[in-house]
Amino acid sequence: MIGLILVAHDKIAADFIKALEHVDGAPQEAIASLSVTDKASPADYHETLKEMIESLDQGDGIIILTDVYGSTPANIACRVIDHPNIEIINGMNLPMLVKLAELRKRAAQDKKPSSLHAIATEACNAARKNIYLATDVWKKARNV
Repeated sequence: MIGLILVAHDKIAADFIKALEHVDGAPQEAIASLSVTDKASPADYHETLKEMIESLDQGDGIIILTDVYGSTPANIACRVIDHPNIEIINGMNLPMLVKLAELRKRAAQDKKPSSLHAIATEACNAARKNIYLATDVWKKARNV
């Protein structure tokens, strides 16, 4: 199964996992969170991230998701960009995680799963597809 590592400020990553499990209705396998605070150095987090990759990688690759592009969590994640079979996505949101849960299950069942890059791309597309300015949508629906 494709491993997921969520790297974000404070408890955001762990809370995203809880939310995903609530929406999906099942505990997630091969998933972990790395909460970045000011209590450790980026170098310490980098070592922790490398250990997480080693423990979660079942041979299908790892997708690392961060909260904000250019942030400390994103910079920590980018330090492993040359690690084999890794994709990194910045700007995670819940629709993206729900799509990844679906795609990981499907890839685990397929004899010839999609590439890790294709799965990460599809997750990004799901995230973008679910961003709306709700006031515009509702006003249009109500002819306001």
